[in-house]
Amino acid sequence: MTIIDSVSKTGLLSLLFVGLQQLPVFADLSESLLKQWDFSPPDNGQPTQREGAATRAPCLPKKHQLTALVPQSGKGLTAQAYPTFFWYLPETTAEKLKFTIRDREKVTIYSIEYILPPTNKTRIMSLSLPIFADSQSLKIGQEYNWRLQLFCQQDSDTPVTSVEGYVERVLTQADLSIKLENASLTNQLIVFAEARLWYETLLTLVKLRSSFPNNSEYDSAWLNLLDSVNLKEISQDSLNAEINLN
Repeated sequence: MTIIDSVSKTGLLSLLFVGLQQLPVFADLSESLLKQWDFSPPDNGQPTQREGAATRAPCLPKKHQLTALVPQSGKGLTAQAYPTFFWYLPETTAEKLKFTIRDREKVTIYSIEYILPPTNKTRIMSLSLPIFADSQSLKIGQEYNWRLQLFCQQDSDTPVTSVEGYVERVLTQADLSIKLENASLTNQLIVFAEARLWYETLLTLVKLRSSFPNNSEYDSAWLNLLDSVNLKEISQDSLNAEINLN
């Protein structure tokens, strides 16, 4: 008797179904995500400069500028108390970058300076808000402003360009954790996109692209995501950028 003979048809179908559930979703990933790329929370009424202004600074290129990776409104949602922020850094000889996040009262809750290593590559850079005392975490229902400033020299106090974005921590539906439980990274990406959690979606997609650098589905998803928030100008260039995931 073969193994198949010893399993009922119903049992065999069940085994096949469970097996398929464990497989990563590759074939229809772009199609699934394209229907869910909608990151447009209500406008906060504040002008947001997510792309650096044109400048003649010798350390900056003419083609592309420093860009905060946020939706077109400038504001993205998160469910995390300590989210991860991303930005696009073009080829540059700038030596220092400063990150600052402030609450609605313009009180700085965290600030740090980066010394940038020399490189001739474009970069997707990130910063995860470090876990400090609870007073430093993002509060549910509150909006925060984060800003990047770029300096040509390490000892300079005058930035050559700056960009900013907004983040609001929201209370998610109770079933979100159920959907995420035991889900693969690919399926987590779809869950986050459905919930319109920009910062979680972006982080998960960066993780997938970093783990599977030759997967065309994740590359397509990345291009589609940036295009959907009107960052088409840098989307293709960022596809081959060096990923710095902190």
